[in-house]
Amino acid sequence: MTSRYSILAAAILSVSSGLAGAEIIVGNDLNSSNGANSTINALFSANRGSNGGGDQSLQFGDQLQGSEQADVIIGGLGIDVLFGKGGNDVLIGGTEDFNPFNRDRAFGEQGDDIFIWTPGDGNDFFDGGDGSDTLIITLIGENQDADGNTAGAPFFSVSPPGTTGSGDFDGIYINPNTQLPVVDVLAGPGFCDILDRSSEGLDELNLDHLVQFTLRGPAGQLEQDLLADPSIDPDTRDTGLRISVHLKNTEYVVCASKDGSQVDVFDLHHNPIVKTSVSDLPETAYRLVTNTF
Repeated sequence: MTSRYSILAAAILSVSSGLAGAEIIVGNDLNSSNGANSTINALFSANRGSNGGGDQSLQFGDQLQGSEQADVIIGGLGIDVLFGKGGNDVLIGGTEDFNPFNRDRAFGEQGDDIFIWTPGDGNDFFDGGDGSDTLIITLIGENQDADGNTAGAPFFSVSPPGTTGSGDFDGIYINPNTQLPVVDVLAGPGFCDILDRSSEGLDELNLDHLVQFTLRGPAGQLEQDLLADPSIDPDTRDTGLRISVHLKNTEYVVCASKDGSQVDVFDLHHNPIVKTSVSDLPETAYRLVTNTF
């Protein structure tokens, strides 16, 4: 395995893979709005903080581009902008562990691309572009645990705010045989609801779908409380809703079911949205979700 640096200040590891010509591209968590791609520069420079300081939205941000082949692109910490270009790419904003600078933007462009969102990340945006593209809501294997140990990787965990390991990036574990990440959808702590264009506000936001991720614990507790006392106003309680992933040009969403017993696959070709089988997913997405290679 060899390493080099691209003009986008990303560490790129060239590897041999079952995906011909694949590269693993890992952000250095360096702020930049002066890269080689003017489109990405505009996204960074226009994304200014609430107090007018551009640095509020550039903390640790990377701007990363893939190749015309299949790539794995990993943003790490910060507000990253990821472009897959050609090939069937896997795009990962990063396992932020509730780092406040965590609203990534990913553009699959050509190919059957995958965007992986992990609990602890923020309200990300994914435009799949051409092809049959998939959002996977899941825990993802990391290189080290909350204490920095690497023996026994991959590690599947989330470090809540205020705990050891919160707000950092523990690296994404890459399976040496497949050169792809390892995911565990059923290990995730929540479930998904999906809004389509019939929902108020999505047209104005120029979005096709909004994927809402809700924690099972608070949601289950609220359901129990409402059964015991129907007069409770749900708006005054913790519903468990934590983030929303904003989607355009995305055909499938994969998430754990509400009770955590099975993997739900939502087919976004239809309105209303329908559930389908894991076997209907594009090949790379199917293999990631089922861990079959």
